[in-house]
Amino acid sequence: MEYLVISDSHGRADLVDRVLELQVHAPDAILFLGDGLRDLRVLEYQDLCVRCVRGNCDSEVDQMVLEFPIMADYALLDGGNGRTL
Repeated sequence: MEYLVISDSHGRADLVDRVLELQVHAPDAILFLGDGLRDLRVLEYQDLCVRCVRGNCDSEVDQMVLEFPIMADYALLDGGNGRTL
C-alpha cells in the first residue's frame, strides 16, 4: 500500500491540491497528520481514501466540516507485510 503523507498545511488548501497534482501515481491512501483539517475539503470529491489525525491546531469545529473520519490523536496502521505504521 502506498501512502501520501501530508501535514501542517495551516490554511493553504491550494498547496494540498498542488501536492496531489504533482503525484505521478495516485496513492492508495492519504494520511493527513494534522494542523489544517479544513484544507482537506479540496479532497472531498475525489475518489481517495483519506485518514486524518487531529493536530494541536485543529479544533472540533474543523472536524465537523469534513466527510473524512478522524482517527483521534494517534493511530496504528497496517502497512502491509506485517508492518505497523
